[in-house]
Amino acid sequence: MEDNIKIAQYMGYDTYESNGYIMVRYSDNNERTIQDTHYQTDWNWLTPVVKKIDSYSNKDTCISLNDDISDVYKQVVRFINNHKNT
Repeated sequence: MEDNIKIAQYMGYDTYESNGYIMVRYSDNNERTIQDTHYQTDWNWLTPVVKKIDSYSNKDTCISLNDDISDVYKQVVRFINNHKNT
């Protein structure tokens, strides 16, 4: 779930702890626990992240949506980890 926290934060969502749960605030009236995020298993969650990465990165870091979702997820996490360190 640590990687999903990083992805949510990269996407600009606030994360915070409440009653022992890590929460993600998507909007004023839309909050979920980090366990309810599905970046690693659902293209509907992961595709917007890939599109954001592609829009901010150069052609060398383009992530292909033709790969298996687990491979794309790993590429996304790797990009975010490297992006934080630059």
